[in-house]
Amino acid sequence: MTPTRRWTCTGTTWVMAILCARTCETTSSFAQGRATSSSPRMPRPRSSNFALIRPCTRRSARLTDPALAGLLRPWSWARNLRSSMHRLGPDLPPGRVPHDPSAGDQGRRGLLRVCPTAVRALFLLRRGSASRRFWQSRMICTNPETFVAGAYCCDGCSNIPPPQWLEHGNCQNLSDGWFTTSGCNIQGPGSWWDRNRWCEQRCDQLGLGYAGNCTKEYEEAHVCGYHQEYMSYGAAARRCADVGLKICDRGTELATCGLNEDDAKVWTQEACTTNVTVDEIGRVSSQRTDKMKMNKLRVRWTNGFPDVQNCPADCTTLESSCECPIRVETRAVFNRLPVASELSALSVGAFLPLQACSHCGDVKAYTVDGKFDEKTVFEYQGKYYRNLESLVYVAGKSFRNPPRFGLEEQVNERSARWEIESLLEHLVNHPNTPTFIGYRLIQRFVTSNPSPGYVFDVAEAFKTGAYQGHTFSGRRGDLAATIAAILLHPEALGVASRRGALREPLVKIVHFLRAMDFEDAAGREIMFEELQELIGQGPFASPSVFNFYRADYQSNTMPADAVAPEAQIMDASNMVNFLNGMLSLVKNGGVTHCDGGFGLDTKSCDQKSFKHGLNVTQTSATQVLDDLDLLLTGGRMTNATRDVAHASLAGWDEEQKVKAAQEAVILAPEFHTLGSPMPEGPRTDQTESDTESAEPRSYKALINLYLNGGADTFNLLVPLDCKLHDEYMAVRGQAALLNSELLEIQTTGQACNKFGIHHKLPAIQQLYRDGQAAFVSNVGSLVEPLNRNEYDNGLKPVCAGLFSHSDQTEAAQTLKCQIRGSAPRGVGGRMADALSSGTQQFRTASYSLSGRQTWAQGVDINQISVARSGEVPTLQNYTGRRQLLEDLSHTAYGNVYCEEYAKNLGKWVDSNQLLSEQLQTANLSTTWPENVQDWNRRQTLLSFQTVAKLIASRQARKVERDFFYVELRGFDTHNDIREVMENLFDNLNFALESFVAELKAQGVFDATTLVTSSDFGRTLTSNGKGTDHGWAGNYVVLGGAIKGGQVYNRFPSSLVEGNNQDAGRGRMIPEYPWENVLMPIAEWMGVEGAHQRDVFPNIQNFNASHILATNVLFSS
Repeated sequence: MTPTRRWTCTGTTWVMAILCARTCETTSSFAQGRATSSSPRMPRPRSSNFALIRPCTRRSARLTDPALAGLLRPWSWARNLRSSMHRLGPDLPPGRVPHDPSAGDQGRRGLLRVCPTAVRALFLLRRGSASRRFWQSRMICTNPETFVAGAYCCDGCSNIPPPQWLEHGNCQNLSDGWFTTSGCNIQGPGSWWDRNRWCEQRCDQLGLGYAGNCTKEYEEAHVCGYHQEYMSYGAAARRCADVGLKICDRGTELATCGLNEDDAKVWTQEACTTNVTVDEIGRVSSQRTDKMKMNKLRVRWTNGFPDVQNCPADCTTLESSCECPIRVETRAVFNRLPVASELSALSVGAFLPLQACSHCGDVKAYTVDGKFDEKTVFEYQGKYYRNLESLVYVAGKSFRNPPRFGLEEQVNERSARWEIESLLEHLVNHPNTPTFIGYRLIQRFVTSNPSPGYVFDVAEAFKTGAYQGHTFSGRRGDLAATIAAILLHPEALGVASRRGALREPLVKIVHFLRAMDFEDAAGREIMFEELQELIGQGPFASPSVFNFYRADYQSNTMPADAVAPEAQIMDASNMVNFLNGMLSLVKNGGVTHCDGGFGLDTKSCDQKSFKHGLNVTQTSATQVLDDLDLLLTGGRMTNATRDVAHASLAGWDEEQKVKAAQEAVILAPEFHTLGSPMPEGPRTDQTESDTESAEPRSYKALINLYLNGGADTFNLLVPLDCKLHDEYMAVRGQAALLNSELLEIQTTGQACNKFGIHHKLPAIQQLYRDGQAAFVSNVGSLVEPLNRNEYDNGLKPVCAGLFSHSDQTEAAQTLKCQIRGSAPRGVGGRMADALSSGTQQFRTASYSLSGRQTWAQGVDINQISVARSGEVPTLQNYTGRRQLLEDLSHTAYGNVYCEEYAKNLGKWVDSNQLLSEQLQTANLSTTWPENVQDWNRRQTLLSFQTVAKLIASRQARKVERDFFYVELRGFDTHNDIREVMENLFDNLNFALESFVAELKAQGVFDATTLVTSSDFGRTLTSNGKGTDHGWAGNYVVLGGAIKGGQVYNRFPSSLVEGNNQDAGRGRMIPEYPWENVLMPIAEWMGVEGAHQRDVFPNIQNFNASHILATNVLFSS
């Protein structure tokens, strides 16, 4: 359904009626790419050619056409409208107003105009403009459809007497021979004197005759309705024609309408166009503006495209493209009535024709004079297509003229809304949308792992608006039909081990409050603490556009082919905080801060906010449990859970029995999951061997500092004083750092001996100079070595989802980027697995300070999540409730989601209890900054302080190898790159100074290595405000054992667009994989050769030249 934009005029003033009438006049005759559905009948808008605008010159002249004054009078009232029009919005450019206010009250009638969404062709014939003082030298090539210039009319001889003429005399003192031989004609026919007819003009001014006299007396006029009225080129041509003139081809002297002022522009007759560049894969970019130059379009070529290796004669050869002039042509597609299957050749929409169809079959045709030409409109299934195509010709080749909504000359809200609505319409009608939406909604309502048949049936309901014979709206995108299919599908009602889901924590909180009829006792709005920091999820607090968790997240403790999205935020700390908050709701009767609750500080802990009316007596306990089963677990409570809940009531008074029953139910697996629990009986006890009794033999730690969002690391490490620096400045544009914003370092073995570090990282500069930090350049996710030709032609496998945040985050953390998702587990976790299972059997731990992250998760080693603040929450009344948890976890479940919760509940609580006790004995050796006011700065500092505390607790934890995942967010710098990078790097530098000092004081800096990583690098080219998703990048590795003071790997040999590593738009294909730096780090940590393939599954695809040797990167 084609979106429309409505402006409704009620009977307030005739001015509003006029403005409404104007809203449709700017619509182009091109509706390319959008066949327009039936809409109210409207006048077909006039088509436009492109034109040149020219500023007028300030000269005085007499008004030679007396009719002009009469023309101006009816429009004089419009001068007062200009400010009103601009206040109403920039998408209503003032033009020729189609109504005379002298018409009386008829002009005050209400008027409704419905403007259908329309687009324009990107490449059109243009016209130009120039400075008011320099008519020829300052032309601007401009879209003639836009309202950016005035009407500037003239005819006859030139009105500009040249200074050269006056120096030689005039008509009165020169002979006829001078005019015909030695004077005007000496330059010959077609000369600039001849073209401007200066001789004739001068004689005409003096009223003298001349043998080659002008055939028409000079006339000029400025035609406007108000001061500096701007209009389209077509409107200007009509204005001039109305007074018997035409658009000027020269400057004039008339000083009316304000069109001779410095800021004025007028339309001219000169036609112009803009060159385009064509790159080696056929992408086209307009050369009109700097931004358009960077926007390379994939167009539909009809017969191939120019060869950039041998640019055509009329093109200019550039480094990796040809710059060529273009010719635009519009023509009819069919000269006969097409069949329905042929209509795909039509991409230009049309309005509903005013006349009846001339051919009225399956495909209807509306012709003019019975001819099939470009004016013909075809109708099929309620959509209207113009028999028209617009082609752009480049060096003998052609492509379909791409559509666009907005105009760079006239930015307006309406076009932006059209584009957004059309994008939404495109997404709704995309063939993948029904499956995508259906799958996600099934995950939210029923099961995380729907079968293909289930997804297909829901997708069909979305497409058809009907389900199982019942028609809802019968239209695509019907969510009523979609939800009916989700909830009523046989798979939703059946029982299976992988049918179900873990529930989101925020949903569980709201569910409990509603089920227990929560009403704040004081009538206040509910105020929660920062739930995102407590339980991993909070209202309007998603950490990124990709939600709180990934839809394809796989827990390492579940079957490999089962996804559990919500499990990503169900780590030990989040779960303990959640349980404390829920238990506080029960104990205190409402939302409060007491006992680890979710609320803000309250004057009293006893809230009495639940109105559920539940009451337990000796005879009604069963009924209360039945009610809680219905309200909180949907009737899915197992007999085992019911028995535990019933037993928990013993020894309490009636009020406390209700609370005890509520506690038991909200701790039970059924409350935390969807799907049939499928109880299987008592769980088999699993006794874990005690491997922590002996004292640790040695200690090493690896920290992965993940720069989330795709860090622009070509502004982390910048070449200096060499050719590469010149290329850097040229290609980066506004994103480039000046030398004054860089900290100089020296290196060897590179094309440049000097590099610069971002000026906000002096701590890294100092470590580099001390030989304790190095850079690894030209690194990124690879399946195997790859060059530009192999990438462009698809000759080798590449990572799944290149340039996608979610996919490339997994790629950088699993190092098996050809596989989407987290199934391969993280490279840090796999290192931990290899160390714990190797011949040394190191006691190993893996921590994440940013929730559950793939990098830290192994197959056998489970990551431990610790809050950035270092606070390890423990269960309130741990001793009193530990047995209840044990009883509720005693049953094994066939449903993988109930089992996931039940088997981990006790582990989550116990691990946090133990870690909290261990950290209490850890003391830091240095004084860290306190009272840091900036939130981001404080969080970065706390992350490193927590790692330092965990390292300090190594003896208490009896650990020999530690892995830490630390994340800094905010590096997705599409905008404000300079400010964002400065703040992030400044915060990092602030934290690193304290962290390095602490490790050195603890005596473990030589045993610690920190390496940075990110989703990907960013484009070398700027988008005008920042940079976009790239590929290769440059990263830091530091530690006491590092052979620092060196930039490792071959820095890219060229940074210009189109270089041998450029995948397009300055996305550099990495020469080295992540294994390049992580392989030597793994060996330094103690990973044995027999486990290399387990840790690095793609390592066999690379040779020694791609991997740094351990003795090259480390001194020991």
